[in-house]
Amino acid sequence: METRSRGRPKGHKLSTESKRKIAESRTGQKHTEPTKQKISKTLTKYFIDNPTDERHRLSLSPTLGKWHNMKNRCCDPNNKNYKYYGAKGIKMCDEWQDFINFHTWLYKNDWRKGLHIHRVDPAGNYSPDNCVLLTPSEHSKLHAIERNMDRLYQDLEIAA
Repeated sequence: METRSRGRPKGHKLSTESKRKIAESRTGQKHTEPTKQKISKTLTKYFIDNPTDERHRLSLSPTLGKWHNMKNRCCDPNNKNYKYYGAKGIKMCDEWQDFINFHTWLYKNDWRKGLHIHRVDPAGNYSPDNCVLLTPSEHSKLHAIERNMDRLYQDLEIAA
């Protein structure tokens, strides 16, 4: 295996503890928490002190990634999953084009980290009327049922 100048194998990733020790040795200061956590705490304090900056505060929300992924699956032909969504005519409703509306819907429906957005009608669009929040196990069970139904329909078409 090829080694790098620091003596680690190429492709080896440093642990958080190792990164902390290296940072301490370079700066001579103790780093008690990773930089991302410090920034997050600082920003959280800022937004508590300045609640009028709602849209920017929401940019820190974990739901923003879900919204971007959903939007890209439906709208971006360069997205690897576009062929399963946008190419089949699945869109995001006009209301959810604005992240704040999507975010509000999630929290009104008791969203918490780990829940999946499931379209009740698989051929339907992403909209408040067609979406529910499910646990990962509920989501996978429903997908298995939908796949089995698709196979059953295909078998019936072949037999006819």
